[in-house]
Amino acid sequence: MSKKLTTTMPGAKPPKTPLGKYRILGPRCGLRVSPLAFGTMSIGEAYRSFLGAVNKEQAFKLLDTYYEAGGNFIDTANNYQDEQSEQWLGEWMELRGNRDEIALATKYTGNYRSYQFPDGESGISANITAVTMESRFMFRFDYSTSIEEVMQSLDAVVKSGKVLYLGISDTPAWIVSKANQYARDHALTPFVIYQGLWNVMVRDFERDILPMCVDEGMALAPWGTAGSGRFKSKAVIEERQKNNELIRSFTGEGITPAEEKVSAALEKVAQEVGGSITSVAIAYCLQRTPYVFPIIGGRKVEHLLDNLKALEITLSDEQVEYLELQTPSDPGFPQNLFGTDPRRFGEKTNFMVRSVLNLAWVKHPSAIPASCRTISDGLNLKQEFSGKWANTPVPNVKILPDDDTTIFYTSGTTGMPKGVLATNRSFLSNIPHVFVGGMRATLRRGEDLVLPNPDDPQKGVLISVPLFHAAGCHSMLCLATATRGKVAFIYKWDVDAAVDIILREKLTICGGVPMMARQLVNHPRMKQAGEVIESFAYGGAPSPLQLPGEARRAFPKSVPGQNYGMTETNSTAASHAGEDYLRRPDSTGLATPVNEILIMDEAGKHEMPVGQEGEVWLKGANIAKGYWNKPEATAQAFTQDGWVKTGDVGCVDEEGFLYIRDRAKDMIIRGGENIASVTVENAIYKDCAVVPIPHPTLGEQVAAVVATRPGHHGTLKAEEVAAFAAKSLPKFAVPSYVVIIEEPIERNANGKIAKKDLKNWVLRRWKEENEDIKAKL
Repeated sequence: MSKKLTTTMPGAKPPKTPLGKYRILGPRCGLRVSPLAFGTMSIGEAYRSFLGAVNKEQAFKLLDTYYEAGGNFIDTANNYQDEQSEQWLGEWMELRGNRDEIALATKYTGNYRSYQFPDGESGISANITAVTMESRFMFRFDYSTSIEEVMQSLDAVVKSGKVLYLGISDTPAWIVSKANQYARDHALTPFVIYQGLWNVMVRDFERDILPMCVDEGMALAPWGTAGSGRFKSKAVIEERQKNNELIRSFTGEGITPAEEKVSAALEKVAQEVGGSITSVAIAYCLQRTPYVFPIIGGRKVEHLLDNLKALEITLSDEQVEYLELQTPSDPGFPQNLFGTDPRRFGEKTNFMVRSVLNLAWVKHPSAIPASCRTISDGLNLKQEFSGKWANTPVPNVKILPDDDTTIFYTSGTTGMPKGVLATNRSFLSNIPHVFVGGMRATLRRGEDLVLPNPDDPQKGVLISVPLFHAAGCHSMLCLATATRGKVAFIYKWDVDAAVDIILREKLTICGGVPMMARQLVNHPRMKQAGEVIESFAYGGAPSPLQLPGEARRAFPKSVPGQNYGMTETNSTAASHAGEDYLRRPDSTGLATPVNEILIMDEAGKHEMPVGQEGEVWLKGANIAKGYWNKPEATAQAFTQDGWVKTGDVGCVDEEGFLYIRDRAKDMIIRGGENIASVTVENAIYKDCAVVPIPHPTLGEQVAAVVATRPGHHGTLKAEEVAAFAAKSLPKFAVPSYVVIIEEPIERNANGKIAKKDLKNWVLRRWKEENEDIKAKL
């Protein structure tokens, strides 16, 4: 019997270092390259003013070190160091005679110095002194040349034999996808690798670029993985400051507080795994997704060797989570509403995946008049119909009050989001509800209602809540529309940006969820708006009892108010403002004129007496029809006679004012005692959230997560929080477990605390710290 071929053929020698263990570049490219690419932006002396200088001797030592460690993937560009990088790299390969062993990637940029080269090759052949390059990157898409022309031109370069593969860097995902689709449709060469900024602190890359690369089968070559030289230990930063040495980088000088914080976290993990700050930062990106080849650089050999240690580091899931918590990344809409692609990092909770059979379809864009396909053109709708569309017959369709009109999704803070189906009647009922609280306060003061004067200056509303939220659309946007008011949007909540908008646009109405309201009240520059703000309302979550008084002091001309409602009630169902609110800051007000309120027992059979708690039920013209395509959920939440079960625990007083104690799902039951999490949160009155954790004998106990404000980090202790809460709470309600964090508590796009995720995070942390108790559960 013959021997197996594998025993008679000699195998490849093991590499000197992990850098020599080559990997396939990507699913659509069979090129074998080192797992770390060497970037040559720092090689040269032209950028000495902001990167420092690396002379030719030092550059060759760096290249030799990388090559001798087994590296074969080198990245450059025609504009690096005013062409010195390409020139010296070409000389080095010629002297070492290793050009055939190097996978060379370069980039062309903005027709750089093309006047020197009549053939339009941007000097690349003259600099590299090589005939063929493995990969040529398009540095940036300049928007002045069509995608079709770009792809045809790049394909011609590949077919000429000068380049084997194409890459692209620093370009929006939609352009890359469109370019690759055009290339596939016309038998041209597509992009197989993408280069862009990505590290543990700056993770915008994960929003669209990374999923696009996974879908397109493209490799990733992220730059800046080690922070572009800005991830430094506290000791290094202090030493450099002592010696008046600047932290130099093409992104600027000096270290920001955020970079210091991330550096400290990297240093902590580095001590745990036996690495360095930069090697841990590079390892983070290596572990996040397949086919990723971080670009490493530096000006010193010891820095390069240290970066290579990233290939020997494996981070645990807990370490990755800890690093990411230092600078939470918002995936943006619509990912922050429905979840991200579960194929990426293994997310198991994705709303659209669970409801994949419940899809709504709209007409293809070809069925829509061309003039209405963009926002700017759509504004000319009236002109369009007065012109060539004037004689187009319009279907005679009756629009009835109870016709279906909107589907808005619940926030999903305690469960999966559900589509709430509303009618014209229920949707439009909210517009007068917005005014009820202020009008009632005026009448209860004994004053007459004053009709708006059309000659008064235009009022303005800051829409701080997304329009896919009932408060943002039904209350804020409809309020502005009904009163011919100005609308100002803020892309993502940031109190400094919000204050800038309020002052610049002279807005008169603002608010949001209580977290936003509290930040506005306490912002020092909002004093300038104190005499301008006329209405300051909020809702959507429990508010601290001190907030209405603070709002009145901050904005003396305003009428502070709070609204209560939910997506199922098309926003407002109860509200109050002015003196009523100041006297009852723990109440959410009276029912609107079209609403009724019931407080029902746990079984839903009997109404509770005045002052006693139960589940809040609401009825009225604003109540939605039910949950879209979810008959079981609809039957559970909506009664046949028109009531919606809110899931909130509350009571009413003798005058009918409603008091919300908690969400039923947020109630903590400790040894038979019901503890409302909102009561504990009000007692602490910080940026805090209260959730349950297990207790071996009592069932549940209270845990509190408290976020300190900037300038107070490290000054607050857990026992101080518990002692402060004990001043106003019964002993059984005082938190027995307190977690203090330095970042704001994570909230969803609507500004509400994502309690479901927070519960899981607290529970994991508590179990890790209490292994002995965990065994008893």
